Amino acid sequence: GLFVNLEAFGIKEGCFQGDCSYSDHFACASPADCSRACARIGACRWWTFSERSPSVCWLRGRSAAQESRQEVAGAVSGGVGCVAPSPQGSGRDATLFELIVGPTGTPHPGLWEEWDLVEVLEEFGHMTVAEVRRTPAVPARRAALRAAALGGSAAAAAAWAD
Repeated sequence: GLFVNLEAFGIKEGCFQGDCSYSDHFACASPADCSRACARIGACRWWTFSERSPSVCWLRGRSAAQESRQEVAGAVSGGVGCVAPSPQGSGRDATLFELIVGPTGTPHPGLWEEWDLVEVLEEFGHMTVAEVRRTPAVPARRAALRAAALGGSAAAAAAWAD
């Protein structure tokens, strides 16, 4: 784990032994909030959000090796580069990350078994539909379009269709 002073980042609840001045986890409302917290902490390289009650964000100082990753129902993880955009009501096009996590901040259960989802979000998560369409047609792009179709609304899925 990555034990840091989370109080310096305004985090005050759900920490290791109730002490947010030295903790590797904290109470968190959504994967989007968890990803943004990791991005603000310089030593954070990996985050995991668990939906269990209460929901928790776990921080890690180095990326997990591909072979050590395991599927856990109700959990989603990402690298430091997999950061949810800040909430905005700007009317701009949604990013792949926004389409997948939706308003709850958790991917659709149909995506929990998509082993390449983390890599897809790291590569394409910050892009809009138009930006992804301009990228070369590679397997990761196809996986991004499939994830958007599963996680987005019917209108978003239609917009992402090839």
